[in-house]
Amino acid sequence: MTHTHTHQVSAGVGLNTRVGTASFITSIAGRFPGDLRPFCPKLIQALTEAARIEGSKAVRKAYATALANVGKCAADKRLGRLVEDTVRTSL
Repeated sequence: MTHTHTHQVSAGVGLNTRVGTASFITSIAGRFPGDLRPFCPKLIQALTEAARIEGSKAVRKAYATALANVGKCAADKRLGRLVEDTVRTSL
């Protein structure tokens, strides 16, 4: 599952595909956070990279929402790195 969805995040063609993938990840993170925990680092990396290069504001928002929901089930250490990277990139 994770390989397919990380691939769809980075290589999905079309606005609906990218937003739909982000929406699906958000849904899974909300319903099965314990099952998603081992895959959080890969999903966080894929969503972060995709959001940085995405041109569409709607898709960036969907990725940010998915990233926030995946972050809820991620390890504290990984989440801390994500925040540090985001702050460093935005400055």
